Amino acid sequence: MSIQGKILDIKTSIVGKPVTGDNDQIGFQVEAMLKQEGWPVQSGAGPDIRLWGIEIKSRNIFATSNQTVGRMTKRAIIATPYDRSSIKKKIQRQIRVYHNGLYIVDAQYYDFSPEYIQENLREAYEIGRKKIASGWEKKWVPGKENSWANFEADNHATSKQYQFRISENCYKKLEAMTRLTFDDIFEVV
Repeated sequence: MSIQGKILDIKTSIVGKPVTGDNDQIGFQVEAMLKQEGWPVQSGAGPDIRLWGIEIKSRNIFATSNQTVGRMTKRAIIATPYDRSSIKKKIQRQIRVYHNGLYIVDAQYYDFSPEYIQENLREAYEIGRKKIASGWEKKWVPGKENSWANFEADNHATSKQYQFRISENCYKKLEAMTRLTFDDIFEVV
C-alpha cells in the first residue's frame, strides 16, 4: 500500500509515557505501546509497519552515536544492491520516537523517500558494498569521505552481520530535509 498525500503529524498518545532500560528495550516498549493503540506493528525483517512501509526508531535525546538502520550479512550485502535491500525499505519512512531514558519526549514522522535524500544513502551503501565485496576486513566500512552512512561489523550478532549506520549529524540533516518545502517549490524529474 502506498501512502497518498503528505503526512504532517501522527496521532498517538505515547508522548509522556514512561520507559525503562536500554534503547533496544525501549524500542520494544514503544512498539508495544503503539500496538495497544491499534497500530499494525509487526516484528521481524523489514519495516515495523509493513502495511505502510514505516520503520519505528527510538532514540535517546542525549545520544550522539551513529544510529543503526538495519543489519545484513556480508553475503547479503554483496549480493544485494541498495534498491533491492532491506536497508532501503527501512529508511523510506520512519516514525522517530525520542526519549530521555525515563519517558517519551517526542514522536515525529519523517519521509526519507524523495530521491534527493535516497541518492546520498544509496551512494554510501554502494561504496561500502563494493569495499566489502573486495575483501575489506576492518570492522568499520566507510563510504566516501564525509559519507552519509557506513557499514559497521555487528559485535553482538552470532552470525557475521554488518549494521548500516547513519551518524547523528546526518540524521539531523535528513530530518531537516524532510521539513523543507523543496517538493512544494520544485518538481524533480
